[in-house]
Amino acid sequence: MGVATGIISFTVTRVLQSGFQNDKRKDGWELYHEGANVSNGQFRAEAVPILIGDEEKIDGLTMFSIAINGKSGGQYLAEYLLKNQEAIPKELQGKILVFADTLCLVGGYLGAPCLYWDGGEWDMRFDGLDDDWDSDSMFVRVCA
Repeated sequence: MGVATGIISFTVTRVLQSGFQNDKRKDGWELYHEGANVSNGQFRAEAVPILIGDEEKIDGLTMFSIAINGKSGGQYLAEYLLKNQEAIPKELQGKILVFADTLCLVGGYLGAPCLYWDGGEWDMRFDGLDDDWDSDSMFVRVCA
């Protein structure tokens, strides 16, 4: 694990899964963008601050643009990390980890999967791109 300019790197060893474990389509959501399924094996991931410079917060569409341009991971990676929470560095506890390569739509609400530290363990929720995002939010990207 390393910390440089607010970026926290960590290693993930993962096995491909087929289909989402937390499939929002069962709740009437539409899968707007599935996102890439990260390959088998070991790779490096990074949690990257969403805010750049002296911003206090940004809107969801700006966050999404930054996340996608930065090769953000999607729900497959989020679900793997949720099942293997020991792989998530302790320094990220208290942060919101955003996986913006997957987007779901329900009633005009476009949301991305996020992992939240919830009093002793990580939990998955879907946050809307119409929300404002602050310094507690980091997107998780897959590194080559």
